[in-house]
Amino acid sequence: MSTSIPAPQSGRRFDSFTFIIDQAKVDELCFALRDTDPQYRPGARTPVPPTFLNSSIQTLVTGRNPVDVLGISRRQALHAGQEYEYLAPLFVGDRLTGQTTLTDVTDKQGRNGTVRFLTLETRFSRDGAEVAVVRNRVAQRLGAAKEQA
Repeated sequence: MSTSIPAPQSGRRFDSFTFIIDQAKVDELCFALRDTDPQYRPGARTPVPPTFLNSSIQTLVTGRNPVDVLGISRRQALHAGQEYEYLAPLFVGDRLTGQTTLTDVTDKQGRNGTVRFLTLETRFSRDGAEVAVVRNRVAQRLGAAKEQA
């Protein structure tokens, strides 16, 4: 496979998306994680678990994953990390708007070929105020290393 795959341009912005945090989605996440913490169960001001704003939230809301939009084959893509920065607590019922930007593209040569690392940053706001930033890193295998003589 060739390493001449053109790199997507850093700074590319994707369509913004808006959603309301739904208790059913919080319940699904807690069930999947086997999290039985009672604070995440329905109540007057139910908080949201820390990993709720993961990369799949955009796919659930818009039906499109930024990795797919960039033309990266799922066979070549690996999850390479994720980080969350919360600027305010989030609760069930909050209406959030997300804006995703491709913030970094780096190619690295390894023993087994070239790997491209992409960082997608999604900034979430509520009522115009930023409340969280999620950074997802994706590793894309581009090609095999040249054989040594």
